[in-house]
Amino acid sequence: MVLDVYYRAGGVELGLMRKARDLLTPPRPVLSRFHKAHFGGLILFLNFFGYSKVMKRVRHPLTIIAIFVVIVTFFTSHTTYAAEPAQLINVSPSSTALSVEPGASAKGIVTVINQGTTSFQTKLTVSPYYVKNLQYTPSFTQLPGTIDPSTWVQFTSPITATVESKKLFDATYTVTVPAGTAPGGYYAVIFAETDVPNDAGSGVAARSRVGDILYITVNGNVTQAGTANAANLPLVITQDQVPLLVTVGNQGSVHFQTTINTNIKDMFNQTAFSYQANAYVLPQTARQLTTTWSPQAAVGIYRIEQTVSLPKGEEKLPIKWVVVVKPWVILVLIAIIILIILTLLFMVGRRIQKGKESHHI
Repeated sequence: MVLDVYYRAGGVELGLMRKARDLLTPPRPVLSRFHKAHFGGLILFLNFFGYSKVMKRVRHPLTIIAIFVVIVTFFTSHTTYAAEPAQLINVSPSSTALSVEPGASAKGIVTVINQGTTSFQTKLTVSPYYVKNLQYTPSFTQLPGTIDPSTWVQFTSPITATVESKKLFDATYTVTVPAGTAPGGYYAVIFAETDVPNDAGSGVAARSRVGDILYITVNGNVTQAGTANAANLPLVITQDQVPLLVTVGNQGSVHFQTTINTNIKDMFNQTAFSYQANAYVLPQTARQLTTTWSPQAAVGIYRIEQTVSLPKGEEKLPIKWVVVVKPWVILVLIAIIILIILTLLFMVGRRIQKGKESHHI
């Protein structure tokens, strides 16, 4: 039996040919009550759109499903392209380290980048900067009883500008540290903000803000000290993603930049994972840095090595050994154990049964 299905859409005729010699069908289209109950909606759908020729040639419910899949695929298979954002602001650099003597100044430059497709109006502002908790949640308000280093920053170029699409805007500034300022680390952030109305009638505005963090070191007698600790890991790991947590503490009076190198090797001494993380750690704070490892092997034994750069030099963290077992492997092992137990019980039962039969004989 050869099935011809013709579908017309916009003057285009789609032919579907399918050989089904293994299907024994009556000469007339007959559907059981079961098929009508379960596929009736699909049949009405086809009839509604004028597919009478299709229905006359359909002699098996599976053919209906095949036709439906073809139609849905035809209408839904199309390529979707992500639209380039109209407004996309960025700044470079995202952080700046400055060293200044008390009573002296340092100059800097921040570049506003328009990566979108339309122009925007940008404005530059300065705020204090400090962090909270191990995750370093930022805050941009002055802490009571502390110095506000954002007042040290003065722009030497316009702070507002219209930035065209794919263009740059350079802003220059000067950081002047007052005389008598105690040596140590001080922090502020330069923000670049867009302000473009979403709807002229409503007056609602969409704002995007990005920043360049200023890590200011006031030179003098500063102390630098840091520690690093890695979180414990279980011996057996079953999850697909393994977080490797390292907490770096700063007990000094000035910030430092730490680098965490993570290397994971398998039992054959082959590198399975390697990653490097860099971050600033502010004085009198602790920062938790997370590296996520996704083991690829279903079962494996791995050695985790990590080093952390601190003001006193590079420190090696204790080596960890872990066994990775995917959850499905555990399920398979459980199933095999159950099968072995059932097989043993069956064999013991048969021996007992044979013993009883031989005893009766």
